[in-house]
Amino acid sequence: MSSTACAAALAIAACALLQGFNVSLHVQAEASRACLQQHRQEVVCVAWQGAVVESVPNAG
Repeated sequence: MSSTACAAALAIAACALLQGFNVSLHVQAEASRACLQQHRQEVVCVAWQGAVVESVPNAG
């Protein structure tokens, strides 16, 4: 199984598991934060530092 197919299968399984427990994932990219919520209450949150952006210099 390719890594892309494996990642897709894992994502589908995670979504099914979340639905089974009535949990939803809320990603707030502008706040660099993601939370799992159950019944509109945050269960667990993860925050990260701002994204690292690389730029490639233009030739010429």
